[in-house]
This record gives sequence, structure tokens and C-alpha cells, in this order.
Amino acid sequence: MKIQLERNLRSNADHSRCTVCGRSCYHDQLRTRLCRDDGSIVGDICTDCLSQKTGYIQKQLHCRATQLIIQPPTNDPQTPSPQKQALVLSELAHQPVAIPPFYSWWWKRLQISIAEIREFKLSRTSPATSRSRDANHLNISFLTEEPSIGKDD
Repeated sequence: MKIQLERNLRSNADHSRCTVCGRSCYHDQLRTRLCRDDGSIVGDICTDCLSQKTGYIQKQLHCRATQLIIQPPTNDPQTPSPQKQALVLSELAHQPVAIPPFYSWWWKRLQISIAEIREFKLSRTSPATSRSRDANHLNISFLTEEPSIGKDD
């Protein structure tokens, strides 16, 4: 099992549920996911769980699996049953966790920053945006002559 780093392409902040602890987590530019060794994604992982040691992650996965096993089955056909989720988490709890080294985090953040700079430059040089910028800076005068103040008629 490994932690995969990827760029969050959504323009707004993304909320999801941590696979390890079950709490809601927030992803801004960098999204961290828990993956199997074959690359298939299991789920997101929060920064609190990432800051812990790998033994903590394995222990939490096992605890979540025991909590899910006692839950009643859901009637929603699109979500897997808690028992299936518990089986997956229990299987993952017995696998070693590979956390990316520091330079991988640093390199991914650098790539995200470079991509954002490129996107910003493209949006500034795009003809569509320059037209809308010109439309926003039009000088429109609603009054052709100013009313006189205090003038006696």
C-alpha cells in the first residue's frame, strides 16, 4: 500500500472523508490518496493521519474495519456495503505503508505552482479575456451635463 500525491484540479476546495480515520478532510491544491500497490485508489487520506507513523495508519485501518463490520447493510446499490468496506480495510491493515519521501512532496508542490503560473499567464493572454477586460474599463458617462447646485430659477 502506498500514498499517492496528485494535483487537485477542481477550482474550489474539495472535501472528502479520510479512509484511515473516517473524518472529513480538506484538499486544496494537493490531494493525497491511499492506493494499493497495483495503483488502484482506495480513498483519500487526511493530513492528520499522514503526520503519524505507518503503524498508526495500519492500526486505524484495522479499527475502522472492526467498526464497519458491525454496521447494518445499506440499501444504496451504488455504495458498497459496510462489510465489503471492512474486508478491504482489514486486508489493507496488514500491508506495509509506503509514504512518499520529502523530495516527492516538494517536487509535486513545485509542479503545481508552475502549472498554476502557466494557467494564469494563459488566462491573461487569451483573446476572450482581453475583450472582457476592455468591456469592463469602458468610460460611460450617464450625465451629459452636470446639474447646477443652488442655482435660482
